[in-house]
Amino acid sequence: GLSWWRGQDLNLRPSGYEPPEVRLLLCVTSAYMSLAGLSQLVPAIDGGRREARLPVGTGTTVSFGGRTVIRCHPACPWPTRRPRRVVYSSRHQPNWRGGPQWSRARQDVTVNYIEVADVRVGFERRGHGPPLLLLHGLPGDGRLWRHQLDDLSDEFMVIAWDAPGCGRSADPVDPYGTSEVAQCLAGFIELLELERPHLLGLSWGSGVALELYRIAPTVARSLVLASGYAGWAGSLPSDAVAQRLDAYLTAARTPPQEALRSWGSGLFSPTASVDLVEEVLAICSDFHPDMLAALARSFAETDLRSVLPTIAVPTLVLHGEADTRSPLSVGKALHAAITGSKLAVLAGVGHASNVQAPLAFNAEVRRFLRSVPA
Repeated sequence: GLSWWRGQDLNLRPSGYEPPEVRLLLCVTSAYMSLAGLSQLVPAIDGGRREARLPVGTGTTVSFGGRTVIRCHPACPWPTRRPRRVVYSSRHQPNWRGGPQWSRARQDVTVNYIEVADVRVGFERRGHGPPLLLLHGLPGDGRLWRHQLDDLSDEFMVIAWDAPGCGRSADPVDPYGTSEVAQCLAGFIELLELERPHLLGLSWGSGVALELYRIAPTVARSLVLASGYAGWAGSLPSDAVAQRLDAYLTAARTPPQEALRSWGSGLFSPTASVDLVEEVLAICSDFHPDMLAALARSFAETDLRSVLPTIAVPTLVLHGEADTRSPLSVGKALHAAITGSKLAVLAGVGHASNVQAPLAFNAEVRRFLRSVPA
């Protein structure tokens, strides 16, 4: 098996392999998975009984059973020309922080990875048919879409990505904000060869979808803006934006187990079960602190209201009636500004509508997507 650890180190666990096969695996990995940007490579052999660290390019060797299983030569640099399209899969992905893995979410999933503009992006893909790309909120990652992956994949090829700096994706080296995430999303769509996907963005993800439409209006076949914003600056009063940003920056400086403890009431209506709230907060608390702060700062300055009148693809505005983070008035404003858009309101449902009311949420999404011309 192969998995990534802390977004920087590669953790190889070739359990049961003899050293020649370990050597082959490491060679294939180094040649085709673009390790040039990693600071250290950590091979763990035979269940972790022998571990070693070596800075890339030092000429250090690692041996096991009397055989050299990896060698880095200073005179032989790592590949500088990255492959255009690198996709590989991993099962049993470790939690980014090394804490409890996956909470109550699925334990046995296949996570795919692709390198987009030097950023390793994780995603799940399920089903066949017209592509439906799911864009999560902040904080959060693609694990929050499990109900949509399970249910909608009978009719669509459903893809849930982890945005750069979120969940199982790596942190970008360069400064990143809403625009950079949208540019990465455009590259992600191109590399996966998705032909005019439907875009479904929840909360912050809806802002990413709108920004992608701004920079590349021909990419999306349709838009679903769930619990959406035209950026915080474009949908919320300035004092609410300041309070929201302060809460995110405080969370980024707080131990993850405590950071989002008070957020449950804002994500759900009072009808949500305790188990559901705990599951979602466990996933959301698995954030990357620096990127959480950077993305929140950027979204606090994002105002996409000027984009709304230009939208010329079928659009569904899907909102929870009891949403307190993005009140229904925000959804109605989006609907009013997007010519020809549809508005669907989920009664008694809060901000995290895709997990609080997945059956109703999925039914509205399916009904809308079926109405979009092929």
